[in-house]
Formats: sequence, C-alpha cells, structure tokens
Amino acid sequence: MSQIKSCTGDEVLTLIRENRGLLLVHFYSPLHSSSDFLSRGLNLVAPHFLGRVQFAEVQPLQDLEIAQGFAIDQLPTLILFVHDREVERIEHVMLPEELSEFLETAAAFYASAGGDEGVY
Repeated sequence: MSQIKSCTGDEVLTLIRENRGLLLVHFYSPLHSSSDFLSRGLNLVAPHFLGRVQFAEVQPLQDLEIAQGFAIDQLPTLILFVHDREVERIEHVMLPEELSEFLETAAAFYASAGGDEGVY
C-alpha cells in the first residue's frame, strides 16, 4: 500500500489546512517522465518516514486553480509544509538518496523548531 495519498485539488487544500506536522506535496503529471521518476523515488523513501512526514500528490494540470494558487511553474514540484505554511520548495528531479537526505534533514530541523507535532 502506498504511503502517498493521491488527492484532488480540494482534498490537498484540506490536507494542508488540517496538517499538524510535516507534509510533502508532490505536484506532478503522469505525462511527464520526470514526474513519474520522482513519484517512484517518493514511493521508495516514504515508508522510511512513516510517523514523521505525511505525503500527498496532486495533478495541477487537472486543477488550474491549484497550479496558480501555489505558483506551480514547472513539473515536478515538491512543497514541504509545516502545519499550513510552505517552508521548502524543490522544482527539479531528485534521486531517491537525495530525497531521503532532504527529508531526514527537514524532519530533524523542523522537529527541533517545534514543527513536528503529529504522527501519521
């Protein structure tokens, strides 16, 4: 079972609004090979962050208000939220090892800053 929740635009907005810890949202399109590559990497690393980071994905090309609201200029884009606040943005492809290192660093930093209050 995937650790990554596939969301509509409205669902991702609700998830962000109700978030009480770290949430990584992948803005992607299955038609882009780089988005597909990043999705596979996220599926590999997500189980290692169970309880520390929540994962979601949304297709902004199916909901242009989401694309505009989050200023998505390119795909793939990853946005890390602490509670409902954007704290990190990545607009390029990363290898699974890079994703894991980024998430380890972010989880440690934002937990020490009081940002990680939830268990997922």
